[in-house]
Amino acid sequence: MSSISVLLSVKRRLGQISRRAKSGPILRVGPLSDELHELLGELGVSASKDPEFAVELALSLLEQLPSVFLEIDDKEGLLGEALDRVPTLLVELLNQDFGRADSALDRPDVLERIFNLWMDDESGYLKQLDRTLLCSIMAVSDETAVLGICQRYLRDLPLVFPALSGEKLDIERQILRVNRYAVDKLVGEIHIGHGRSDHLILTTGQWMRETGDAVDHIDALELAGLWEDALSVARGVLRDSNAPRREAVRMAYERIASHHSKDALELKQLERRFLADPDWKTWSAVLDVVPTDLRADYVDDLLNILESHGEHNDFCFQLYVEEGMILEADGLAAHQPIRASVLSDCAELLSEEHPDCAAGWFLMAAYSAASRACRASYVEATRFLTRVRDLSAATNQSGGFLRALKAFREHNKRRRLLLKLLDEQL
Repeated sequence: MSSISVLLSVKRRLGQISRRAKSGPILRVGPLSDELHELLGELGVSASKDPEFAVELALSLLEQLPSVFLEIDDKEGLLGEALDRVPTLLVELLNQDFGRADSALDRPDVLERIFNLWMDDESGYLKQLDRTLLCSIMAVSDETAVLGICQRYLRDLPLVFPALSGEKLDIERQILRVNRYAVDKLVGEIHIGHGRSDHLILTTGQWMRETGDAVDHIDALELAGLWEDALSVARGVLRDSNAPRREAVRMAYERIASHHSKDALELKQLERRFLADPDWKTWSAVLDVVPTDLRADYVDDLLNILESHGEHNDFCFQLYVEEGMILEADGLAAHQPIRASVLSDCAELLSEEHPDCAAGWFLMAAYSAASRACRASYVEATRFLTRVRDLSAATNQSGGFLRALKAFREHNKRRRLLLKLLDEQL
């Protein structure tokens, strides 16, 4: 059966579920929950085979099921829990599709449909689709599409002026105000990904002043790195026992205060010093402060940042080896120049546990040394190739060594002194 036929069949099933739910009270949610899980199973299976079909199926589920759930007494939350899986699957599908040369997916159209579902939702089941939009942005084109959708929506949305003193906005104007704020906040969250925090801080700050709800503003200040301001706002709210969402503010305050404790501040200071001028002493000081249970992830993140700077490749390579991150070290050596002495020293350290990798690094060191075009460097390059030969023999890779030696000689065929040394030693 073709994807189109399957999709039409699924949509018919969704229609049947909808009609059955609305025709009268459903006493047992179990059968309906089973059908939904079956549909989700079809979504998972189709994801790898036909991404375009899977995306269409996910959108169909989001478009039709929330209205069905409003007709059902789902006390145990089985249906809502199942539906919560769909946005996650949708993000995975869009991220997997990104960069596919044969992709037929109209990403701007999909993003607009997700946005419309988010804005038009009356059930409350789709209120987290703004996260789906954020997580689906994989390129500048996606970001431009989402920002364009937001701008068009805000342009066409009627303005809502604050209620007069002693009055309240009617429900329609309250919805308009909430929607404007939600879209404005999404725009700010997109911008903050580029280090531009003003829009998000101003938007959430205005919302706090109008409604008394400070949670988003505290989060925005923390995202912008203004954690002291975030703590100050939270303390002000906590002094008011009747403040909106006071418990959420308390939890945010405790999280931020814990994250920016004395040890955390010391770690950040050491991290900044290390990235500005990395050395073994500062590295050791950083590791002394990092909590043991966070060490592996923290080291991985910090070294990735150091590598991305591209200014301390030799030291970054040594740290990768020191931390046992051999694949990362090998990847760095393959793409960035590393001094021959650093390569050979680290190769010697690894020669027993990782002879194949060590042989590769000795070979890289030989090329690096030979490029300096002097007798001392030629002697050094020959010594490195001797180690490649020995390690290759120990791992039954002598044939590979002979091919590597032939390529090395061809690359350096104009360096007669080097070739003479190779003839004598190898």
